[in-house]
Amino acid sequence: MQFHTSIAAWCMVVLMSCSPPTPNYGDQTLSNMREFLKNRFEKLPGSLLRPVFASFDDYTVRLGVSKLKVILAAYEGISLVNACISQFEITPDSGRYMDCTFVIRPNADLRAPIMHGDALSTSFSMDIYNVNPTSVSVDVFLGDRIDKINRGLVRALPYQRKPIEEGGNRGKYTPHLDPYKSAYRIEIEKPDTDDPETLRIYWDTVYEVMTLYVNAFLESLAVLQPEDNETLIQGNMNGIDTFITTIWENDIVVPMGKLMFKEDMELYF
Repeated sequence: MQFHTSIAAWCMVVLMSCSPPTPNYGDQTLSNMREFLKNRFEKLPGSLLRPVFASFDDYTVRLGVSKLKVILAAYEGISLVNACISQFEITPDSGRYMDCTFVIRPNADLRAPIMHGDALSTSFSMDIYNVNPTSVSVDVFLGDRIDKINRGLVRALPYQRKPIEEGGNRGKYTPHLDPYKSAYRIEIEKPDTDDPETLRIYWDTVYEVMTLYVNAFLESLAVLQPEDNETLIQGNMNGIDTFITTIWENDIVVPMGKLMFKEDMELYF
């Protein structure tokens, strides 16, 4: 398992209509996010499509009477084990999307964390996970690029979920990932309104925050040099293995994914 699956998208499947309405601004934004990530990943040094990409070309899954198209693009490069984009289209070629999920996993010989983002039609979460805190510092990794992260945090602030102690649900569904979460975690919700302008501002914020974070992460990654350091390498490898296993064993949507993908679940994940 390489960990390039959506963490929360499957929960939304059961809420979607079998006959999706006309695409809206949110759908276009989710599509734009996918294209931004695709362009960034394709331009990374040594970028190549990973073999798993071919396995999900023109791939659909069913949940009840709903048919979903799986859009997957997974890359590797000089500094990356996996840079992946995953998206569910509600009915193939409809232009309606449930999500845009991405993972950036650097090589084990780099002193770097990993990154994950999951934009749904109703919310957006994103974080820089540190799977090896003994050898890796998120702040040191980001360096001067932390300014972009802070700008993203400020932009997201009006939509951030309240913590549980304040009556909110921030972190409610991912307590198993608490040891890995950063101070720069984003958990925002779409406003409960039908006002087009309010929703446009929300979706523009999601796109801006995502691009700020991704650019800061990839720019930070670009200045790193590989290290022939067994402690670092083994710590990163052990850390990511434990992280993936923790998600596989504890995340509430993995069982639904197994129902959807059946024997292909581990390959997709």
